[in-house]
Amino acid sequence: MPEISIIMPCYNTAESMLMKCVESILSQTFTDFELIIVDDGSREGYERIYHEIQLLDNRIRVERKQNGGVSAARNYGLQFVTGRYIVYVDSDDVLLPHFFEEAYTVAEKEQADIVYGCNMHMNDYTPAAYFGDLTENDVSVLSEGELSELRPNMVGTRLRFQNGLIYIGRGPWTRLVKSEIGLATPFPEGLAICEDIVWNLHILSKCRKGCIVKRVWYLYNMGNLSSSTKRYNPNIMSESRDGLTRVAELLDMQNNKEYQAFADKCFEEINRIYYGYIGHSNCRLEVIERKHIEKILYTESPWYVIRNRRFRRLSSIKDKVRIFLYRHKLYFIYLSIKRKLKS
Repeated sequence: MPEISIIMPCYNTAESMLMKCVESILSQTFTDFELIIVDDGSREGYERIYHEIQLLDNRIRVERKQNGGVSAARNYGLQFVTGRYIVYVDSDDVLLPHFFEEAYTVAEKEQADIVYGCNMHMNDYTPAAYFGDLTENDVSVLSEGELSELRPNMVGTRLRFQNGLIYIGRGPWTRLVKSEIGLATPFPEGLAICEDIVWNLHILSKCRKGCIVKRVWYLYNMGNLSSSTKRYNPNIMSESRDGLTRVAELLDMQNNKEYQAFADKCFEEINRIYYGYIGHSNCRLEVIERKHIEKILYTESPWYVIRNRRFRRLSSIKDKVRIFLYRHKLYFIYLSIKRKLKS
């Protein structure tokens, strides 16, 4: 029985990226693991790739399912878990070789339910923030109450270290979770947006002790994120509403930090809606229809939380400018001008 089970969903990932990811896992200094690759209905031809990958190491298994999205793929992988801990990995990212060893060592020493490490944006696969061996100064031990203080960082502004160079992401990566907690916390299927945030909030509610390791373990591929935010998506408004509504149900809106994090996330989603829909070059909206959509985003739930004076009072000067533009229904004009200046 392995100590760590890695679940990796894969859907049409470029072969070169997939192989780099697998190689980074096989290069881990900690070797007692199993890698569960869940093929989420990739196109024809992937059988050869998976066959070659499985020949690399007997710790690798590939399970196939019909396409159902990343949350369904991760959940499908849970049924094959045999390890004491679970790690989630995306198939186009890269792990640093000390990830598993450091996470496992800290988890065992502190008897932690979850151990968080840090991400860094991918830059030629070279981590600029990895220095020497793990030290006690790199590790913070968190009680249940201290863990709950991470909730806003799973929704809004990320928790950053080393002058902002590395950060704890809002995805499920760079976490080592006890299997009994991970198995009891499936991802919310049916959400296209905020599913990782919902998962993180549920995980935090079940953990009694955790650790943060302020070192980079994971290189996050920004390419897919950049392309996804620019991709035309006519369903993005309803997806955003569904995701934000689910997140709001899990937050304590009387808590200023959680409230502000949610409002920040609403701003983020409005930007995504603009770039992926109403302001996208492929969008052919009549002026009246466009105005109607903008009115919804300015006045309806959940996005209208940005209008509240409470959010303005809690925000920085920079955000106060954005809030002013939003309250006076000028925010989309601002985004349009900003986009033209960049092009």
